[in-house]
Amino acid sequence: REEDAEEVSAMEREEEAEVSAIEREEEAEEVSAIEREEEAEEVSAMEREVEAEEVSAMESEEEAEVSSMEREEEAEDV
Repeated sequence: REEDAEEVSAMEREEEAEVSAIEREEEAEEVSAIEREEEAEEVSAMEREVEAEEVSAMESEEEAEVSSMEREEEAEDV
């Protein structure tokens, strides 16, 4: 009987260890998925910011060119 109890106890510990390992693995996968999602969101936000800065720079450049052309036209009119 004592051997049976020890065997059952050993089996229970083994089962608990397996469950614990599975839970750790699932948690690691969840954390990893969350980290990838956050990283993707950060990258996306940075890309949008860079794109907005590029558009803004292009618009400023266009405005400067238009302003320069207008000044040239005014100078020609004088």
